[in-house]
Amino acid sequence: MDLSNVDAFERIKNKFKNNGTIEEVLVPAHKNITESKIEENDSKEVIEKESSNESSNEIKTVNESNVERENEELDLTNVVSLQIEETDDPVFKYRIKIRDKVIEFRKWKVKDRKDFSAAQGSLEKRKALVYNCLKDPNTALDNEEYNFILEKIRAVSIKDEIGYNLQCSNCGKKFSLYVNINDVTDCAFSDYHPIEVENIKIELQDVKNRDFYESAMKVVKDINEKYITDFALHIKSINDNNSLSFQDVVNFILDLDIDIYEKIFKEWDLIRFKCVNLQSVICPHCNKETIYNFNDFPGFFPKSWN
Repeated sequence: MDLSNVDAFERIKNKFKNNGTIEEVLVPAHKNITESKIEENDSKEVIEKESSNESSNEIKTVNESNVERENEELDLTNVVSLQIEETDDPVFKYRIKIRDKVIEFRKWKVKDRKDFSAAQGSLEKRKALVYNCLKDPNTALDNEEYNFILEKIRAVSIKDEIGYNLQCSNCGKKFSLYVNINDVTDCAFSDYHPIEVENIKIELQDVKNRDFYESAMKVVKDINEKYITDFALHIKSINDNNSLSFQDVVNFILDLDIDIYEKIFKEWDLIRFKCVNLQSVICPHCNKETIYNFNDFPGFFPKSWN
């Protein structure tokens, strides 16, 4: 895997590689329209939640009771800053590569807002927001890849910065911060390689069938079951048997001894694609440097989508 783009994270890794402080910015945002949360809101409610009484120049005040998570050991293993490239295509002007998967995409258009509003159910809404914007709309993305591409589409469609009011955990003083989504949208993953635990060998691959993946994930409500389902849909073979059905794979996982299961999933967690929304921030009052996790973004949609 090409790690040539990780330079921006080297300073963060070096400074926080042992035991740093992470402060999590928790605000209502775009994750409400991805995967399970999208089912809880119709399109109008989602747009209103993001856009009402907010503009790109307003600062979102963080709920201070949810801001800090002190003394968490930061695991920045396999963090990669994937860069958006420009293409020669007059419509799908942008490209990004995840492992061997090249994804070409365009900005949101007015018609995407119309399709999103008219969509019936979460799968159609996900299609309107991301898949319709891809040169190959049949590209199969897992949930984390979907969120990552969604954030990148937003970054090229609306280039304004998002404002936050933060409070330093060291000196207690408040300060304002503006961030560009593209600057805080990175990811962590490693190349696929076999997971071998005792007498079990599991080979992995990208999700192959978009419709099957979306449907399988949609019917599962429990977060742990979603994690297992996602893993199962990334499995190419078990002990060199590549003829197992999806249900066979799920049953195999469910029948694992718990200690074997945990070893396998510890390895999988290092391999699987994950969104990373971290940025190192220096307090302007006391100069303390802290990593903030911008896991949600206020004002995610265009103002005209209100």
